[in-house]
Amino acid sequence: MSNLLSFITSFGSSAELRSLNPEQLRERMEQQGLTEQQISVILSGDRNAIATMVKTSGDIVCCVLPDKPDDQEPDDEEEKDQKPQSLKAAV
Repeated sequence: MSNLLSFITSFGSSAELRSLNPEQLRERMEQQGLTEQQISVILSGDRNAIATMVKTSGDIVCCVLPDKPDDQEPDDEEEKDQKPQSLKAAV
């Protein structure tokens, strides 16, 4: 994964990163190895420029999906009490 995508993923899942002021955020991005251009675009908040930079179009959506569909019933009572063992992520 590129430094840019790695940072964007971290930013989306970290309340700490989202609470940083612009100077602190710039420092973190530099530590992650982002270029000056990437840093400037991210700090600008321009969604279209960010989408262009990561070579996507439209909205970027991230979600976590269960391993089994919700409508599948467990085979026995014991399985009903168990929490899912794995999750799949789609970006």
